Amino acid sequence: ACGDYNTYTFVAGNDDAIDLTSPAPKFTTCGLTPGATYYLMYDSQSTLSSGEFKIALSPLAVTAGTTTNVLDVCSGEEVNLFDGISGNDTGGVWYEMTPTVNLDGSDFSSAGLAYTTFDFEYIVTVGCAADTSMAQVHIFGPSLAGGNGTLEVCRNENFNLLDGLNGTVDLGGTWYNPSNVAIVGNMYTSSNIPGQYNFDYIANNGVCP
Repeated sequence: ACGDYNTYTFVAGNDDAIDLTSPAPKFTTCGLTPGATYYLMYDSQSTLSSGEFKIALSPLAVTAGTTTNVLDVCSGEEVNLFDGISGNDTGGVWYEMTPTVNLDGSDFSSAGLAYTTFDFEYIVTVGCAADTSMAQVHIFGPSLAGGNGTLEVCRNENFNLLDGLNGTVDLGGTWYNPSNVAIVGNMYTSSNIPGQYNFDYIANNGVCP
C-alpha cells in the first residue's frame, strides 16, 4: 500500500517491573539531545487498564565532586581519599592509577611505598551516566637531621655547620647555637674563647615529625 511513514530509532526501554513488583519503576536514558523531540510509550503495570497515569521526567545529575587539595602524608600513615575531594555523590568507587595493594575502599595506606605522589580516580555511575574526579596523595619520607658529628675549628673562624653532620640530611632545617637561639643559615663564626660548644640542627619537611 502507498502512504506516508516515519522511521523511529529505539533509544531505551525498561521492563524491570513487568512482574508488578514495583508500582513506579525508574530507568535512565543517556545520550539524548537537548531540544530534540522524543516519543514515550507507556503502559500501566499496576492496573492493566486504560486511564490517566503520572510520569515524572527529571534531568540526570551525576557528580563525582572536584579535587580540593593534595593529601600530604608521612610514610606509614593512612589517609581517607574523600578528604581530597568535595561536593561528590556517594556510592562511587575509588580506583588506583598506579596499582598497589594499599587501597581499601577509600582508605589508602602509605606503608612501604615510594616517597612520591599517587593518583586516584573516584567514579560515580548511575545507569549509563558516569562522572569522575581525581585525588592525589603525596607520601613524604621521615625528616632527616643526619647523625651527630664534631668539627674542630680555630678561634674566630667562619665555618659551615653542615660539615659537622653525618649521613643523609634534609636541607632547609634550623640551627640553634649553644644558647639555644636560632641561627639564620648554616654559616657561623666560632667564639674567641676556646672550648666545646654544642649546636643543634632540627629538620622538618612539614609533614613528618
